[in-house]
Amino acid sequence: MIVAESLINDKSALKALKTKLKYNYMVKKRRVLVVGVVLNFLILAVVKYTNFVIANLNTLFSWMNINTKFGFLQIIFPLGISFYTFQSVGYLIDVYRGKIKADHHFFHYALFVSYFPQIIQGPISRYDQLANQLMEPHLFDYQRIKFGIQRMLWGFFKKMVIADRIAVVVNQVFDHFYEKNYGGFVIFIAVLLYGIQIYADFSSGMDIIYGVSQIFGIQLSENFRRPFMARSVAEFWQRWHITLGTWMRDYVFYPLALSKPFNYMGKKMRKWGSRYAAKVIPT
Repeated sequence: MIVAESLINDKSALKALKTKLKYNYMVKKRRVLVVGVVLNFLILAVVKYTNFVIANLNTLFSWMNINTKFGFLQIIFPLGISFYTFQSVGYLIDVYRGKIKADHHFFHYALFVSYFPQIIQGPISRYDQLANQLMEPHLFDYQRIKFGIQRMLWGFFKKMVIADRIAVVVNQVFDHFYEKNYGGFVIFIAVLLYGIQIYADFSSGMDIIYGVSQIFGIQLSENFRRPFMARSVAEFWQRWHITLGTWMRDYVFYPLALSKPFNYMGKKMRKWGSRYAAKVIPT
């Protein structure tokens, strides 16, 4: 009897110890995640928006007749910092969730983050989708390289022949609107051409990126799918920058919507709405 009680007590103590260790481990993981995410976005904010904030503060002070003027920071703007910041944060969150294992090889991780074709316009890749393709060998394939070059050439054509030529007309109308006193028809045509310009500009970049990647044997996530065929504004943005929308959904909106503070706030709002409706709408 005493032995049985001792075993039960030992099992209870062991279970409590395991629970405590698991809790401490999760707390440490969460701290590392928070520090990593904050540092990534802090660097992005400082590099990309410091001079923007300074310019607006100087303008505000001049309106208020305050003789204070801040100097701009001389920062070398890193190329594609937004995209590799999003990829780094996505990697951290996926490791925290246990979706992927942490890569202990620094250069493998650096290659994933800085894969050069996507560093300007995306797509925002996930580690489990891109990293293995970068590490595995790729055999020479003439057909694959031929199609990759063809897609690159089509992208250069849309950029240099269509988008850049249309930009000349659009800029002429928009930059000299008051001087030339253009009529409504000219403005309408310029706006229509501007839509074609930004479509050709972004889609050409995607074609070049996918073409280069195809030559290397890399298949990137789809990032652009006929947005002007959308039936609503929401669907348009889902088709225009697909990986940005899915990134925001998976790493921002869903975690916030499922978090305890938002659930608590939702319950309070529903109760407040029911009470307000009961007062306004007579039974």
